[in-house]
Amino acid sequence: MPHAIARLLTSEADPLFWPALEFYVESFPRDEREALSRVAKVAAGNPELCDGPVHRVHMAVADVDGRLGGIRYFSYDARAKLGFFIYLAVEPEFRKHGIGTQLVVYGKQVCLRDAEEMKSTLEAIFFECERPELAETPDERKVRDDRIQYFLNRGAVIVSKDYYQPALGPDREAVPLWLLAYPMSDEPAYDGLIRDFHRLMLGYPADSIEERRCLSEFSRTQF
Repeated sequence: MPHAIARLLTSEADPLFWPALEFYVESFPRDEREALSRVAKVAAGNPELCDGPVHRVHMAVADVDGRLGGIRYFSYDARAKLGFFIYLAVEPEFRKHGIGTQLVVYGKQVCLRDAEEMKSTLEAIFFECERPELAETPDERKVRDDRIQYFLNRGAVIVSKDYYQPALGPDREAVPLWLLAYPMSDEPAYDGLIRDFHRLMLGYPADSIEERRCLSEFSRTQF
C-alpha cells in the first residue's frame, strides 16, 4: 500500500505544483473547472485567496513519496460557517488505497483550523456530485451511484438533487449536480446554510431561482 501524506500546496517551487495543475485539467470537464489562473494562485499560496479574513481557498495534495497521489481543492467561509469541497481526484494507480478518504479527512481538519483562526464555527461541508439520472450509459450510471453511496457510507447526507453549479465563465454553462454535505455540528440548519452557500460562497443574488430550486428539493429530502 502506498504511503501518502496529505498537505497543502503553497508555492510554485513545490515539486507537485505543476503535476497537480495538470491533473486538475485532466480530471474535470471544461464547464466544471474554475479558471486555471485562479487555481494556480491558490496552489501557489496567494495570500489574498489562501489567508483572507473571512474566506480561504486551498489546494491539498496527497504526496506519495514525492509523487502526486491526488488533489483536493476546497474553501472555508467564516460568514456562512461552511466548508466547500470543490474538487477531488485521485491518480488512477493510487485508487482504492484510501487516498481519497485521506484527502477528505485532511480537508475537514483544515476547515476546522480555519474556523478556529477566524473565531467562527464549521456547521457543515458541502460538496457536489454528478447526477446519476443524467448518466448517458448504464455503466456511467453505476459509477455515479457507487460514488454517491461511497460518500453516504462515510457520513455524508444528500442536501438537494436539484442544484446547479454556477457557470464558471461567460462562455460556460451551469452544471446540474447533486448537493451533498458532511454535517460538522449536531444539528446543522440546512435551509439557512443553503441560502448562505448560494449568496456568500457562490455569489447568487438573494432569492435567485437557483437558490429556490435547491431549497425546494431540500424540503423533500429526508435526513
